[in-house]
Amino acid sequence: MQKKNILNRYLFMAVGMLLYLIVHEGLHLLQAYYLGILESIRFMGIFGVEIQITESLTISGLTLASFSGLSSLATIIIGYLLYLYMPKILGVANKIIKSMLYFVTLIFMLIDPLYISLLSLGFGGDINGISQGLGLPHIVIRIFYGVIFVINLVIIVKKVYPAYVNDFNRQ
Repeated sequence: MQKKNILNRYLFMAVGMLLYLIVHEGLHLLQAYYLGILESIRFMGIFGVEIQITESLTISGLTLASFSGLSSLATIIIGYLLYLYMPKILGVANKIIKSMLYFVTLIFMLIDPLYISLLSLGFGGDINGISQGLGLPHIVIRIFYGVIFVINLVIIVKKVYPAYVNDFNRQ
């Protein structure tokens, strides 16, 4: 039974990451298509997908900032919505759906704030467009997303995790 639970956790985490990629990169894809700058979709193995645009310098200002930052804000907002609807989610009888939505909530609330605040130090990515588009130094963007990460981590540790643990212990 223990082995099955561990496998399920990895499966739910993988589903959560897949949903995250669909939303995050899907928004980049839709924006690139709408702006007429879509060049290709680049599959990067275990590192996911990247939307290639013709030239980032063909867009600037708020357009560049929104192209680079809207996807991260969307995933964070979806994470908050899942947190707000957590009481309804916990009322669902299906344990599989509840478990999956738990991992989706964690992933959507944490991945982009963590990536943009810290992990982008080694990989770049969306932070470059946000910074250039808004005309702000990287450190300002990192601090903003770092604060969001800390707030979201506190919400998860103090509210989300205990609520799901209590719910599963009752069943």
